[in-house]
Amino acid sequence: MADEGEKPPLVEDPNFLASLDDLDRGLGYEGPPGGARARLPRAPRPVSPVPPQRAAAVPPGPPPASPPEPVQRAGSAPSGVAPAAPAPSTQASPRRPLLDLFPPTHDDNERPTGALSGAAVGRRITSAPAARRPAPTPAAASPPPDSYETFYGLDEKPFAVSTDPKFFFPSVEHERAVVDLLTAIRERQPLMLLVGEPGIGKTTVCRAVLQQLDRRTISSLAAEPAASMDDLLKRFLIDFGVVSHDEVARGPDLARHDLAATFDSFLDSLAPLQASAAVVVDDAERQPTAVLAGLGRFVRAAPASLQIVLVGTRALDARLKTEAALRELNAAITLRVELGPLAGDEIGGYVMRRIAVAGARARVEFSDGALARLFAVSRGVPAAVNALCDGALTLGFERSAATIDSALVNAAAARSGALPAIDLEPSSIARTALVAVVLLVLALAGGAAAMWVFRDAVARTILQWERVPAPPGGPALLKPVPLEAVPPPADALDGGASADNPGTRPRI
Repeated sequence: MADEGEKPPLVEDPNFLASLDDLDRGLGYEGPPGGARARLPRAPRPVSPVPPQRAAAVPPGPPPASPPEPVQRAGSAPSGVAPAAPAPSTQASPRRPLLDLFPPTHDDNERPTGALSGAAVGRRITSAPAARRPAPTPAAASPPPDSYETFYGLDEKPFAVSTDPKFFFPSVEHERAVVDLLTAIRERQPLMLLVGEPGIGKTTVCRAVLQQLDRRTISSLAAEPAASMDDLLKRFLIDFGVVSHDEVARGPDLARHDLAATFDSFLDSLAPLQASAAVVVDDAERQPTAVLAGLGRFVRAAPASLQIVLVGTRALDARLKTEAALRELNAAITLRVELGPLAGDEIGGYVMRRIAVAGARARVEFSDGALARLFAVSRGVPAAVNALCDGALTLGFERSAATIDSALVNAAAARSGALPAIDLEPSSIARTALVAVVLLVLALAGGAAAMWVFRDAVARTILQWERVPAPPGGPALLKPVPLEAVPPPADALDGGASADNPGTRPRI
């Protein structure tokens, strides 16, 4: 029996066990199942006990391969003494491997099953969970291109029906129209007229003009026909920021004089600020006559604060000149601009401009034959060029063609049955015929004038032509002499040879 006055062994020392528990919690070790360190049963003391100081110096860990002397280990009985059978509930946990003393690293992609280390008691020392990166999509799983935009490296359709000013191409005709309208607006001219064929690019020109106005000029674009002058005034006031949509919705039955008074008051407020308002009435040929006539009232009232641009086809110009209610408005027009088509050498620049805007990394080209065919079919009308190019790119995508040639343009023209209609008005046909007649008359007059100026030389030339001798005749052909018939010999007339004289033959 051990002396009761001696210190208990380290296995049963509560302070030592508590320090081991703190060490385990700090290293992230939960201990055996049950949450607390299992206490080992007290074994009989050996005959030669190990001093407490030496036993304390032995670190917990794997025993040396060849210990110099027997050392009592936790959970083992002294040598020479049979170990006592431990209770099932107090079974000691096996010795931990060295890898358990280190926290998990970022290379661990999956959470281990069971409880996390350090979750029971004490501060949890775990590494931050690594952010899962999405697995890269394999190249084979990427969806195939389903439109020619993806195939040709475009961000959007370059030849779609759009009036966005970013697609504006400064051709000779379009740039001239922009400069003329901008100059007239800056000079505060009250009324301007822009006419052209359908699809020629009038709306795009107007948007390009409004985009280049200075900060002292506010603008409004009426693209749809108005039912009445009240609707047109409401649209202008909303665009100028004078009233809101909610105010117009709350008071739909506003009197016309109230709207006109509000509009006049707004225009008067622009004069001290040296500002003005520019309004564009697009497709004005579809506006009712009363609406167009009502615009003349504001042209006369505030010519310095309001600039109006009427945009339409030649039918609008004809209405302004023929209808009696619009003659006063027609007389107030200070600038008339007629927009023409693209030239033949501008088709290539127009096509490349739209492709460059639609995609900076475009992978498509148009051959010279395709550009020539585009001009021949479209006659330089931008809307027709857009329809043909869009159809050609669709066919090129279907055939995996990197270059658009004339065959694709012809196929697109044959496939598309709804190309933008190009108006050939009677006035245009008459103008073309008149120009042809004038050119013919000028050519004849020029020839007659040249003959009069050089009449002496012409006379000498005519005399020389008259004095030119006739060409000598060819050799006379000899006519064959007719042959005279030779009379037959006399004996031939007698019947020839007889049977009695067979050797005699008739002479020929």
